[in-house]
Amino acid sequence: MAGTTIPGTGQLSARRQRLELFGLAAAAALLLSRPDLATLFAGLGLFLWGMTLLEEAIKRLSGGTLDRWLHAATRHTGRAIGVGALATALVQSSSLVTLLAMSFVSAGLIALPGAIALLFGANLGTTTGAWLIAAFGLRFDLAHYAMPLLALGLLGRYRLSGVTVGIAGLLLGIGLLFLGIDFMKLGFEKLAGWDSP
Repeated sequence: MAGTTIPGTGQLSARRQRLELFGLAAAAALLLSRPDLATLFAGLGLFLWGMTLLEEAIKRLSGGTLDRWLHAATRHTGRAIGVGALATALVQSSSLVTLLAMSFVSAGLIALPGAIALLFGANLGTTTGAWLIAAFGLRFDLAHYAMPLLALGLLGRYRLSGVTVGIAGLLLGIGLLFLGIDFMKLGFEKLAGWDSP
């Protein structure tokens, strides 16, 4: 019965297509009338695309050295907490460490208990930002690094080969994450300003 069709399914699919087109037109009209929502949703899309590219790059890099290093870093809870705190202190972004830990778990590179310990360490590492600000008055905004990361990632992805393509994909994914976070921040700021008198 591979060639038979269910009666009435042609009408249902045509009706579904019309409803989908109507929904897309309504969403486009809403986004055109509200640029704050368009910015917010563009940021969400870039963020999710960055997550996908990050996961693909991590899967491409998995094997060999990365697997061994991640296993050694997360084998013991105390060591995983220390690695999470150190990584967050270096990059000043617990969100990035959290996203990388989630990507490592979804790629099967680390176990969930190790990822939880990394996240605990990342939360501890965020306090180093406050210490740096108090001591030196420094504030690093990683969103400014999104464009160079995107440029390096795109060039590397299409011009390099081997393991370096995975590293380029990692840079591209992180750049899209930063850009998406910046767009969402702008969208929320515009949304908050739109509602106030």
